[in-house]
Amino acid sequence: MIKVNLMAFKSYVFALLVALTSPVMAYDVETSSQNNIAYVLLVNDNPGAVFHSIAISQSLPSFVTSANVSIVPDTVLGGGASLAAVEFDVFYAPQGTVENLVLTVSGQAAGADLTFDVSIPLEIAASAAAVQGQYGSTIPAPDPGGVDTDGDGISDALEVAFGSNPQLADSTPSNPGDADSDGISDSLDNCPSIANADQADADNDGAGDVCDSTPNGDTDADGVDNLSDNCPTDANADQTDSDSDGAGDACDATPNGDTDSDMIDNAIDNCPTDANTDQADADNDGLGDVCDPSPNGNEVAEEYVPMLPSIGFGLLSMLLAAVSLNANRKRLNK
Repeated sequence: MIKVNLMAFKSYVFALLVALTSPVMAYDVETSSQNNIAYVLLVNDNPGAVFHSIAISQSLPSFVTSANVSIVPDTVLGGGASLAAVEFDVFYAPQGTVENLVLTVSGQAAGADLTFDVSIPLEIAASAAAVQGQYGSTIPAPDPGGVDTDGDGISDALEVAFGSNPQLADSTPSNPGDADSDGISDSLDNCPSIANADQADADNDGAGDVCDSTPNGDTDADGVDNLSDNCPTDANADQTDSDSDGAGDACDATPNGDTDSDMIDNAIDNCPTDANTDQADADNDGLGDVCDPSPNGNEVAEEYVPMLPSIGFGLLSMLLAAVSLNANRKRLNK
């Protein structure tokens, strides 16, 4: 971000702010690329003078084959801001090559002619991010007379595009505020109080991973990160897992365990140590057939003959003896 104060012209102060660049960071461009765009935000800090009759020309680096100033503001009102832009194509150059694209801005303010140069460092990179430097999530567009909530002379739309906070007058594109010093302005930083220059946001929820309690997402909205949630699609903030099998009770088909692996929970399995998915129980005694010693009940077997008690044997013996004695007597009488 570059700011130029021109004090020599009747105390007229004209601040020039260049988007996508800073004094220590070049604007990355890819070799052999077309339709690159660099934006320049022109801010007129003098409320008593209008900058008008503006013209912008360019001086190109060796690797820029063509350039066209695509946005030239008609005027920049006193205490206001407007946008300029240059589109350019890049020919082959070795990675790491840095040269300046120089814009010459001229016009009049308070009856004085103004002409000054702005240098935008361009660096050939293997890949160039679509969003760079203090450049926001939207493509800036001219916004003359737009809403300026904080009254700092820069419309809310341009502040958002250039990374400053439209609600704070002391946050401007030249000084957007960066509480955690990670190079990302507070209004764009997805973790403004914790440094995270990479702005990593694995679950794309707008909160950077370093300050997101659920960086991998929270599908069931129970406050537990998907990566560690034992029921990622069923809310269970307590993460109860009675059988310690890694699946929470809320989504476990057998929350009390399944010792015999027949997919029947131990608490209701009628044979918890013998697999019996069908839970067959012919005699309805609550014990599954596969583990019931009498699956058909306590029925009497056909071969079973009841035993006579001991007194029965005595009576039988006496009866037999009497019959035998009577038979002998009859033989003798003959």
